Amino acid sequence: MSVLQAALSLGMAIMAGSPQAGECEANFRSEGSFFSGRRYTTSQTFPAPAEAVYRRAYAAMVQEGWAIRSSDREMMVISATTEVSFGSGKTAPLNIIVEPTGDGSRVSMTFSISGGLSASDPRGNMCSLMAKFTPAG
Repeated sequence: MSVLQAALSLGMAIMAGSPQAGECEANFRSEGSFFSGRRYTTSQTFPAPAEAVYRRAYAAMVQEGWAIRSSDREMMVISATTEVSFGSGKTAPLNIIVEPTGDGSRVSMTFSISGGLSASDPRGNMCSLMAKFTPAG
């Protein structure tokens, strides 16, 4: 096993053992078809104030290369896009809503692709991004 494979396996084991990673994966839903387009959704709760989670979500999306199209700090909504491989200039939107809860916050994430396109591991990619929303310290 190469060092890269070992590191990836360790990272996957850590993520699988995280209660939050499990929640994101358990809440993952997919609807639509290859021909009509697909919509992927998930959600997760965080034991941190919504404002802190919103800031981390925004920073993580920028670091991951998402193009932020709009954001509303008061409503805690972020809309971003990514270019689609072989999509002739098409983009795919990702929308995030952060809502305060009694003891933390809840993040809802929606990613959509148009008909004729496919997404590589949307569950893993969405939950990997979501894992970065936990505020440090």
